[in-house]
Amino acid sequence: MVKATTLPESELRALISLLDDEDDFTRQTAETKVAELGVRAEPYLREAATAGGESLRDAAAGLLRTITFPDFLDMLSEFAARPNHQIDLEEGAFLLARMEYPTLDETPYRRRLDRWGKRVSARLSGDESPTVQVTELNEVLFEDVGFRACHEDYYDPDNSFLGRVIERRQGIPLTLSVVYMLVARRAHIPLLGVGMPGHFLVKHANSRRDLFIDPFNGGQLLTYHDCRQFLMKSGYGFWKGYLSPVSSRAILVRMLRNLQLVYSERHERDRVERVSRALKTLAAGDLRRS
Repeated sequence: MVKATTLPESELRALISLLDDEDDFTRQTAETKVAELGVRAEPYLREAATAGGESLRDAAAGLLRTITFPDFLDMLSEFAARPNHQIDLEEGAFLLARMEYPTLDETPYRRRLDRWGKRVSARLSGDESPTVQVTELNEVLFEDVGFRACHEDYYDPDNSFLGRVIERRQGIPLTLSVVYMLVARRAHIPLLGVGMPGHFLVKHANSRRDLFIDPFNGGQLLTYHDCRQFLMKSGYGFWKGYLSPVSSRAILVRMLRNLQLVYSERHERDRVERVSRALKTLAAGDLRRS
């Protein structure tokens, strides 16, 4: 085993530079030795994962995910131990993204959310109806900013990571709904997540009549009857609980389950295992609080 305390920095950097070597034996040997260094190699891997060539960036990022995963699980366990009312959706979504992107800097993404929220707020005086609030929110996110549904590569894992969804301005029903709610929160528009089977929605919390919104379809407004029809036509049958608001923890669990399915379909066993362990950790936290 390589001794982390005696390996010179120059040799460590040299090992990392071999992570994308064309020779399989050389590359695998470098991977093994760098992995044995653990946290000693972490800052150098982070550097290579952001500043190296494309193939080296990918190799360094992959090894970094392996090395940092135990720390990620510790952070997730601490987060999951909170009672449900203290589980913050935004914090949790960025935390889950670190499982795949351990070098993630969430600051610029939060700033974008802040900026979009200010745009919405500037359009509102404070006494608008729920329908008008949602209409203004839709114009900012879908017309001005350009968010859209990702149809062409629906099962791309990046559609489940908040930073990538914000960066690419596209996603699946769940993650577009998360962005939608986070921007709405900044504009003081009260929205709730609705875990409808097959298609996640949001709901205005203060509407006299049920007002559902579909961010995947440009913020389309839906009635209770519309949702019921969707469920029946999709073969889920109807149960009123399908249209009930869900907790932030439940939303994060659903994000992980989506990822688990995607990675399973792609036969990426290591990623499936990591997501499965994250799921158990997040769900166990809920059990501890019950």
